[in-house]
Amino acid sequence: MHYDTVENYSIKCRLYPSKEQAKKIENALTAVRVFHNCLMYDIWNRGLHCIQKPKKGSTTGEVVHFVSLKTAFSAEYKNKLIEEHPIIKECPQGALTTNVGLKADIQKELDRKRPIEYQKPRYYNELHPRLSYSYQESLNKIRPSKNCKVLFVNLAMIGEVKIRGWNQKLRFGDTDTNFVAWALAHPKEIVTVTVSKDLVGDYYLVFKIKKCLKPFPELSEKEVGIDVGIKDIAICSDGEKFENRKYKKSEKKHQRALNRRLSRRWGPSNEKYRAAAKENRAERKRFFDNLEEQTNEEIPQLILPSKRYQKTRKQHAKLNRRISRKRELWNHEISRKIVKDNGMIAVESLNISGMIRNKHLSYALTDAAFGKLLEYIKYKAAWHGRSLQQIGAWTPSSKRCSVCGYIYSNHDHYHLRPWTLAIRKWNCPECGTFHDRDINAARNILYFAKGISTVFAD
Repeated sequence: MHYDTVENYSIKCRLYPSKEQAKKIENALTAVRVFHNCLMYDIWNRGLHCIQKPKKGSTTGEVVHFVSLKTAFSAEYKNKLIEEHPIIKECPQGALTTNVGLKADIQKELDRKRPIEYQKPRYYNELHPRLSYSYQESLNKIRPSKNCKVLFVNLAMIGEVKIRGWNQKLRFGDTDTNFVAWALAHPKEIVTVTVSKDLVGDYYLVFKIKKCLKPFPELSEKEVGIDVGIKDIAICSDGEKFENRKYKKSEKKHQRALNRRLSRRWGPSNEKYRAAAKENRAERKRFFDNLEEQTNEEIPQLILPSKRYQKTRKQHAKLNRRISRKRELWNHEISRKIVKDNGMIAVESLNISGMIRNKHLSYALTDAAFGKLLEYIKYKAAWHGRSLQQIGAWTPSSKRCSVCGYIYSNHDHYHLRPWTLAIRKWNCPECGTFHDRDINAARNILYFAKGISTVFAD
């Protein structure tokens, strides 16, 4: 076992705030949500922070608008919003205006290459809440405890909070220095921290480290091609298969029962609640718009979800989290084994988002999540110095005979069936070799990938 240098590693820990600290985290998340929604509204509805430019190719003098993030994240605009919404002060200000926080998310969201006329604003609400914020913090805020598994971190606006679950196998600088020893030795080192909350209500803290050492087996000389599928999530060119355990499908009845229960109870999943909440928001807006003309009228009360809805929503979130964690653990086990045992890995580049649009396959594809598996293989191969080659999605990996190179075609041999997903096994009409479709595809992926690497080497 030796150590590989890993760039940009994230250490995720469980956060255990007190009730007062949890309230402060909620206020910080609300502050980020309010700032984001106000900014989106001002850009799309008021035209603020926009630069007019002539529309490309237009002969009528039409103009389009591009967002100027320099003015959108200026101190003057932030102070103006704080006057209108004092809750914004409850968040670390670095989470709003620095490049590691909300600003970075909005840069990705707005896509400055396209004018705002061709984009839709996204607002955070109770159905799609904002669940994290990021800012930069120094390592002198970390304090160890008597228990080696427990640390204390003094977070901005929150105070000292207990955390557990930091990766004790990581090393920094040399193979004898763990995360705590490194933090104590470098108190002025700046790292990005992310405070987040999941839909169940648990809190987490993520440290984003620029460089660390991670233990991993030494480089192997083996080569392998990887095909992905629904029945078996990963098929190797050496014949090894990893089954798709279908965690989502095994809990389908439970999910449906909770979905029906949510739709009946008084909350956002209920159609009548959504209509009433929409009318309530309009009524409150009319009241505050005409506040000077009001005499003795009471402020319309907010419509909130019932306690039974909140209880059921939490059960639903716990179920989905359990499914997600099981699938994620299995995909990590597969990707680790593949990267550990092979020095060169060949995969096929797939249009996952396009495949999911197929209504007949979308449920099975989301349950398998082989897009995530390919992502895990990709970054773990980069971490540990493995060679990863990708072939095109339209390369005939399934149709080609991996022995003689014949490509399946019923035009050449009229007795052959048209090529469909139903064909799982076939005999090559040229050399007579019997093929398992998935293993044959994995062998061809390796064959084409080695051809690509040979061209690059030349």
